[in-house]
Amino acid sequence: SDLGTARYVALSRGISQALVNTAAGLAIGIPAMMFYAFFRGRAQKLISDLEAATTHVLALLSLQYGKRSERMPVLIEDEL
Repeated sequence: SDLGTARYVALSRGISQALVNTAAGLAIGIPAMMFYAFFRGRAQKLISDLEAATTHVLALLSLQYGKRSERMPVLIEDEL
């Protein structure tokens, strides 16, 4: 009878330790995933903004280059 009780006590200690470790892991893991999702969304927003700004700058440069080529005639080698 004492041997059976000792087994249950040892088993319950192991289960208790596993539950405590699981709760601690969830207490750390859930907020970590929330912060990860928040910062990932923020990084994606910054990347999107940078892509839009780059596209805008390239469009402006393209327009400026187009205007410059219209103003400056192409020189032929004989004219040099």
